[in-house]
Amino acid sequence: MDTPNKKYLYVTKCLIPQMLWSHIQDLPESEQFKYAFVTSFIKVNGKKTERFQNINIHHKVWLNIIGSKYPSYINKLKEWNIISIQLNENGKETYKKAQFAKCYSITIDANKSGWILREYNKRKAKVVKSKLMAGKNKNNLSDPIINYTYRSIQLLYIYNINIFTNNTHTAICLDESELETVSDVIDGECWYKNLETNNYNIKYGENCGRLYHPVICMPKAARENLWFKDSDVVLDYDIKSCFPVLLMAIVDDLEKDKYKKILDGDIYSRIIDGTKHNREDCKAAFQQFSNGFVSNYVSDWFEQHFPLTFQIIKADYVNMSKRLQSMESTIMVQGLINFCIQKGYEGMVICHDGWMNSGSFGNDSELVDYVKEEIFKMCGYVPTIKLRRRHKNENTPLPLKENSDGKTITDEEQEALLENLEYRRVFNKMCDADRVRKQLAKRLHHCKNDTNLIRKQRVAKQRYINYGGKWVKFLENFLQINKK
Repeated sequence: MDTPNKKYLYVTKCLIPQMLWSHIQDLPESEQFKYAFVTSFIKVNGKKTERFQNINIHHKVWLNIIGSKYPSYINKLKEWNIISIQLNENGKETYKKAQFAKCYSITIDANKSGWILREYNKRKAKVVKSKLMAGKNKNNLSDPIINYTYRSIQLLYIYNINIFTNNTHTAICLDESELETVSDVIDGECWYKNLETNNYNIKYGENCGRLYHPVICMPKAARENLWFKDSDVVLDYDIKSCFPVLLMAIVDDLEKDKYKKILDGDIYSRIIDGTKHNREDCKAAFQQFSNGFVSNYVSDWFEQHFPLTFQIIKADYVNMSKRLQSMESTIMVQGLINFCIQKGYEGMVICHDGWMNSGSFGNDSELVDYVKEEIFKMCGYVPTIKLRRRHKNENTPLPLKENSDGKTITDEEQEALLENLEYRRVFNKMCDADRVRKQLAKRLHHCKNDTNLIRKQRVAKQRYINYGGKWVKFLENFLQINKK
């Protein structure tokens, strides 16, 4: 977890369990921060794993922030039942072999106590400055693909990043809905520092040729604040169900027609049909199954519906992850970037199975056609490329009955859609957030300098955008299945 760019050195905002705050609130700020950083780092970086799951963290993370006395702070947090460290069969704290990394987690009691946000003053890093790499060019610009990506990222700038502003450095209590958003804000602000200092560190993955840079590594919510300098519109493209589509290349010939029909709809929805799992969980479970043959509900579904393909994946599970990711990088990195270089198109940033470019790019359809054609050559299937337009100053509501292609549904169809409890929950939360942000806007008209109201309005707006985006995805899935 000790990343080469050490982005955690820039952290100023911390997530603190209420249980811990009662112990440290009277300590000097410099001491508070050392305890707060530990819990915040575990929470922010572990949020994508299952709840309370352990996360491997290199000891240098604590050493660089807290100093050589970090074990005493870790032990104190354990004593207060704030964090726990995974034990091996001998009852000793486990180390990830030869990497000096222990497995940490926030305790259940600390999670249940609630969370607060506290912002601390910027401080000097405890590592040698040369290791920060800030402002230094660590990119191999002689490589045309890296050079193109470097130039494209330089066209980006950061706008409206402080969703949670806390100028008074007081503790802010967070509810459950705010917690996920603020986690992304904390992680995203660290990655923004890499962009501000030109510390892109663009590189290829070791095994499959995938491209890595700060825009890819930052949370999706953080990318919402990136804009191109030549336009107020950003176009986000995404290959729908990318890995299931690429898997088409290895599906047994006798099962290809059946598999194509499922891809024409939504394979994730078919897999979770009749289960308690949601679509996002299914994506992660699908990758676990296809990348390393983890036995889960996705593997059970494949074994039942595509037994011949199931045996192919099972027989070659060691190389399956590398194979699928290599196919993706061949199309997106070696293919699409070189296509833009040859055509002289500037300002396109690859994000694994998608890309982003400005509204003034002007050659979008050529890129979409190229990707579709290359995937068809490789897999024998034409994928759906989803487009989302982002407008920097757009205040108009998100569509309730219209997807990104302009297709609409009737009132009766919407009611049928809302019979699904998950869909109704998202719809209600979107409407609630929209109502709250409008109410706060009216109050701010009379109290323009109220920082607390400003923060709440930004949170409500972010929630509206998040749940609105999910609702639009539900509409797209519904329309693809029912209005072909």
